[in-house]
Amino acid sequence: MIKCAKEVFILADHTKFNVTSASLIAPLNIVHTLITDAGATTEVVRQMSSIIAHVIIAPSIEKLNISSSLLPSNDIVEAP
Repeated sequence: MIKCAKEVFILADHTKFNVTSASLIAPLNIVHTLITDAGATTEVVRQMSSIIAHVIIAPSIEKLNISSSLLPSNDIVEAP
């Protein structure tokens, strides 16, 4: 699927950085855009920006001033 894509995106929150994994999906130099959250450190953002053309940092929910009624309720169970 990645080989056929016009653009490759990574959506990863700050907890996914600086973690060793046993598998490699694709090298970072083929990624066009990284979207992460405001918890990513300045150093991680700098490193990713040197490899990936577009790095987007999504603001935290607190900064968006979103009503809690719009957020998922605690009874929602995520798929494994």
